[in-house]
Amino acid sequence: MTPAMTRHHYRHHFAVLSLTGMLALVGVGSALIHSSNTTSLPSGLNIPVTAESTSIFCTGLTSTNVGASGSIDYLNSVDLSRHVSVLISSDGGSAFSSFTIPAHGNYVFNPATFTKGSYFGVTALVDGGGVVATENLHSTQPSSVPCQSTGVTNWFATGFDTTANSTAVISILNPTATPAVYNLQVETASGFVAPAPLHGVLLQPFQEAAVNLGSDIVDTSNIGVSLHVLRGSVVATGIQRIGATSPSESLIGGSTATAKHIVFPSVTTANGSSADVRIANPSNATAQVTLNVELSNYSISPFTYSLAPFASGDVVITPNPRVPAAGDAIVDIKSNVAIDASLLSGTKAGFWLASNPGASTSQVLGPPSGQTLSDETIVNLTKHRILVNVTPFGATSTIAVLRIPRGGSASLSSALGLKGTLRKTYQLQSSNAFVVTGPVVSTTGIFEVNGLNAR
Repeated sequence: MTPAMTRHHYRHHFAVLSLTGMLALVGVGSALIHSSNTTSLPSGLNIPVTAESTSIFCTGLTSTNVGASGSIDYLNSVDLSRHVSVLISSDGGSAFSSFTIPAHGNYVFNPATFTKGSYFGVTALVDGGGVVATENLHSTQPSSVPCQSTGVTNWFATGFDTTANSTAVISILNPTATPAVYNLQVETASGFVAPAPLHGVLLQPFQEAAVNLGSDIVDTSNIGVSLHVLRGSVVATGIQRIGATSPSESLIGGSTATAKHIVFPSVTTANGSSADVRIANPSNATAQVTLNVELSNYSISPFTYSLAPFASGDVVITPNPRVPAAGDAIVDIKSNVAIDASLLSGTKAGFWLASNPGASTSQVLGPPSGQTLSDETIVNLTKHRILVNVTPFGATSTIAVLRIPRGGSASLSSALGLKGTLRKTYQLQSSNAFVVTGPVVSTTGIFEVNGLNAR
């Protein structure tokens, strides 16, 4: 991410397509165009296995000339192979490709090998259901976010930083065959900011754009972003780079709605680490926020925080004299108005920014390519006990049933009687919504992976 990077990097809209390419666009576009904007869309895939065709959209991948390159890992949960046709959109061109995912297998796709450019968005058309996908950065400091099953009309993310040696970019893809128009506003510690160049921005069909926040919000930490689509729909992912000599780079999945109740299931309290919950209030009312830190064998008084309208703030969990260094904590956040939150965590070796994990009744979670998880923590968001079935991804037999009390949590490692790291991918299913995350085992720092919605 070079200092010379402009406010927007766009893919030049292609004017001529082969017959095969045009048919591919028509197929993808017909699956996406609706009479009105789509609104209620959680992260990940929300498509039944029996669907005749599904679409998956990924954006936020970069090439090595602006950061760390990355790839998309497509996972197939069914006992049939799946054929995938893809359109790669970048600020340097576009290209088509296709591949087949074996039954109960995966396929790793790198868009940078097919077209030039610095930023990439990938539109994939799958000939059936049961496929989910994640974006992964190729770096010693890993990062991973779920891809999406459709475009959205609202997107929120917070915790971005444009101070010295940091770069914050919002990667935006128009996943449809019709133009999209969006507004982007930000919340800072000083309040509301709405730069004119980020209002009424037009994205052509299947266009990829990269918005450098530092061009308009200079030398600012803890930036909240609210993206509102006025026409059409988009897919968005944040990219945060921190550090100069050995930078860490995070992909930020964001969320499609703010919430009054947010939970981070695995927040480190280890010595030598840091964990900072960053909060944005995009509403016009003051937010009264309460954070409960739940740590085994300890009673910690709640943190309370008052956040002005259209402003951002943060609460340091670690290091904090009120919070013992005693493993991973659950941070439960409640507010009188809907807010957004993220977690900035790490060590001196690197820091990562992660969005709050979304709730769903069926989620897939496993280690990013080449990594392992130390555990998976599942949190019950309901007011009654829930049962969560655990199945190895792609299998048909349940290997464990978690019984989680209301507002309680469970460890997957403990439930499976495992010691050490988790190297498999699991599907977790319940009749009620829950959240799940897993810390990546890494010598370079602490990084959280959120589950993929696979309902």
